[in-house]
Amino acid sequence: MKLIKKIFSFVARNVRVFLLSGYDQVLHHTILRRYNKTGTVNICIPLYNRAAMLELILNNLKDISEKNGDFNLRLLIADYSSTDLPNIKSFVELFELRFSTVFINLSGTFSKSNAIEQMIRHPSVGMNEIVFVCDVDLKLPNRIFHKIRSAVIQARQFYAPVYSFETPSKTISFPWYDNRATGFLCVHKSDYLKMNGFVGSIYEGKTTWGHEDEYLFATLQARLRMKAYRVFEPGVVSRWHQREAGAWYEGRKASRWD
Repeated sequence: MKLIKKIFSFVARNVRVFLLSGYDQVLHHTILRRYNKTGTVNICIPLYNRAAMLELILNNLKDISEKNGDFNLRLLIADYSSTDLPNIKSFVELFELRFSTVFINLSGTFSKSNAIEQMIRHPSVGMNEIVFVCDVDLKLPNRIFHKIRSAVIQARQFYAPVYSFETPSKTISFPWYDNRATGFLCVHKSDYLKMNGFVGSIYEGKTTWGHEDEYLFATLQARLRMKAYRVFEPGVVSRWHQREAGAWYEGRKASRWD
């Protein structure tokens, strides 16, 4: 009976994602979605020794903002004393981004949950602004900030899409199943603070990778009764990169979704 329930849940979850994705595509091509052009989106990137990925996403963000004339963005980088760049701030300034940037210097062992806490709770981030928890290895499509502003509804809905991933051979693989470990989650700061982030959870200050995103996803649903806007976004791609041995939560085997 348990196996049957698991199979049913698996099928139902994936059918919902792909039906909603189809509906979403039709909707975006037939009517105007609610789009608050003045709303600031805070892009929160935890960082440690990912210079090549940082360069790619900075070029990506610059291109998106300039093509769309969208400068209502704020980039926050929480860096754990990276050693692969002499100066993160000077490096970012080379890209001449036309939106504000905030640098948070952290020390000690890298902790994604702590980096997220420091960025979202930073005083530069407004209470009613959207925060976008963004892994540095993501490639983002041109209309992503339109989509984020359309999908995130304060006190009601957060946005955590299913997306594609790059293989070691640089081909793009499309998932056929719903997976909770996104590395991409958007919610209003006020809602993040209502759930109290990672404070008091087993993830507070955790120094290995894994399950942070699932925790946020599940807690927003369970504690705040918020709806997850979860569709398949093929234009969002997780770039392939080497995983560090020994950095996985509870010693679990690294997967392509981490």
